[in-house]
Amino acid sequence: MVKRKTKKQPEVNPAPPGPERKTRKRKPKRTAKGRVGRVGRVARGGTASIVRTVADFIGTYIVMPDDARIVMASWILASHIIDSFDRFPHLAITSPEKRCGKTRCLQLIELLSREAVMTSNMSPAVVYRLIEEKKPTLIMDEAQSLSRQGSENSIAIQEIFCAAIDRNAAVHRVGGDRNDEIVQFRVYSPKVVALIGNLDGVLADRCVEVRLARKTADDSVTRFRSRVVEPDAEKVRESIVAWCTDHAGRVAEAYDTTDEFDIANDRMAELMLPLQSVVMVDDEESLPALRRFVFELEEQDRQAELSTPGVKLLIAAREIFDRVKPDENGGKFLLTKNLIRKLVAREEEEWQRFSSGRPISADAIARLLRPYGIRSSRDRTRRKRGYWAHDFDSTWERYAPRTPSP
Repeated sequence: MVKRKTKKQPEVNPAPPGPERKTRKRKPKRTAKGRVGRVGRVARGGTASIVRTVADFIGTYIVMPDDARIVMASWILASHIIDSFDRFPHLAITSPEKRCGKTRCLQLIELLSREAVMTSNMSPAVVYRLIEEKKPTLIMDEAQSLSRQGSENSIAIQEIFCAAIDRNAAVHRVGGDRNDEIVQFRVYSPKVVALIGNLDGVLADRCVEVRLARKTADDSVTRFRSRVVEPDAEKVRESIVAWCTDHAGRVAEAYDTTDEFDIANDRMAELMLPLQSVVMVDDEESLPALRRFVFELEEQDRQAELSTPGVKLLIAAREIFDRVKPDENGGKFLLTKNLIRKLVAREEEEWQRFSSGRPISADAIARLLRPYGIRSSRDRTRRKRGYWAHDFDSTWERYAPRTPSP
């Protein structure tokens, strides 16, 4: 079993009477942008924002947009009081290429979050037993393996992760002394996944994603030296624990009473609520940064949905039907062969080379539209098959609504 050694929290006692000692004042640390940082200097009961303190600490060692640092800092704080929430998002650290700071980011999360355990390879049995025993912050590097096709372990871990955003999520296995009992293992805990590339769509929908990029020549950060960083991180972590101990009740109250961000992705709005509650209790001035980040995620999610073959076909079909003349009863009908011809004529899209370099076929159209409940039917003469525009109406509204004119 993986065990993490933790330092015993020092007791706070008043200083004994005696002559005053002269102490040398330490020069304040400077962040990458030249601002004076307050790393490790938040006193219990102080007025400084703990979210800002953690965000500044992260920004000392890694280049990251300010809004993303606020998101990561609030996620780290919320990880210490995860039982205050009904649902809790995974944190995803992604980058388009290597050397973007992903490993450094994970090291900082490991130092600051709740009972962190970092790994790049773990069996499903270890995952659910470890969570049941310690409820740690489980940090999984090289998480692109979760999308590996044909791997039973990868599929099982991904299923656990997808379910584990809910506080009542559990897996059931055969166990007991005689291996004849049904044993339940809780799998709700803070989780971080890091990978190069993009997350699987289902898992991505359960993650708050922070995207990293390589630093430029104009970016500068403090060199990460473990023997120097770890003592400072321990001080910041002590401040985090103290703040969470003092404010867990207020955060839980904010979670129960605060309205979610008004975005179309209901799940993401709900998953962002723990972070939103932490920021509201600690530092409402940081709320706009969280809001900007959420709406940027919403736009990325919308663009990702618009790029799927099914939604692309829906949008193309709507534009094609817009140019079809209605019949005497006001209906619009297209023969399947005519729909194919008009799709292939859209040279800027992929329909001309859709199937292994060949034009899209009637079977391919049917396969793409079937999940939306749209099927071909006969025209009014009952002799020819094609598609009626009215069969698309509700699907267009749900999955490809028109963009309002400015």
